[in-house]
Amino acid sequence: MQRRWGRFSTVVLAVTAVLACAARAGAGVVIVTESETPDAAQKGAPAAKPKPKSRGAETRYKGQLYVEGDRVRMHGTSSDAEGVVEGTVIFRAKPEALLVLNDDEKSYFEITRADAQRIGSAIDTARSQMQAQLEKMLPEQRAMIEQAMEGMGAGALAKAAKPRAPLEPARAVASGGSDTVGAYACRGYDIVRGGKKIAEACVASWSDLGLAPADVDGLRKLAAFQQQMFAEVNWEGMDAAPGAEAFEVMEQINGFPVRVRSIIAGKPPVVMRVVKVERRDLEPTLFQPPAGYAKGAPPME
Repeated sequence: MQRRWGRFSTVVLAVTAVLACAARAGAGVVIVTESETPDAAQKGAPAAKPKPKSRGAETRYKGQLYVEGDRVRMHGTSSDAEGVVEGTVIFRAKPEALLVLNDDEKSYFEITRADAQRIGSAIDTARSQMQAQLEKMLPEQRAMIEQAMEGMGAGALAKAAKPRAPLEPARAVASGGSDTVGAYACRGYDIVRGGKKIAEACVASWSDLGLAPADVDGLRKLAAFQQQMFAEVNWEGMDAAPGAEAFEVMEQINGFPVRVRSIIAGKPPVVMRVVKVERRDLEPTLFQPPAGYAKGAPPME
């Protein structure tokens, strides 16, 4: 009897240990980021509290990423000369979709890959029609219409679209550099797509961060989804959040990017830094539209 009880106790302890490990693995991860001008980031200074800026000043971003499995919630604050704007986006991999919340109107809209293809086709049609009309106008009329469209955020319709091409995967190439970002030692990588460098990343080890690749797999899936969506929509000015380039290549860099300098042609570089990483239990409601929010159609429709 005593031997039987001993075996039973061993099984109970083993099962308890497995459940405890599963509970820890299921906990979420919260990542706090700041994105700022290269000069401020290189000095290692903390991001300053947003202040009124003159027109043309740099835009600053602050972000919180909540990750649990293949679900991600991103909350960001952007401050520039025109004020402060906040936004929240939820990504889920099953079924795959982006949910964009509008807190002012208590609504949200959803974008799937099929939606992105449909919106991209509609934009192509509208662009062709607009350019055909512009061709019939006198130069003065055309310039006036183009200026008005630019002011409404629709200037891309008056320009020829970039040719669509299959999205080439990003690659990470070790640069040989090293640095320290906050409390984290990191190794340097260049991120390249189609032969062009699109970002520079400094990568901390998983052990230093207390994470494993599976803990933030949702960020890798989100980055892949965003790039595919942007390629389908083909709209000038649509860019992923600062630092997203490095999320695409996390399988190649064996760690997590704690600083990313994004390089976008024709735009000032933006540097994203990780301020804090913590593991904690996350409420399931974080990955759902709040109660009472109405579902609407994407604005581009």
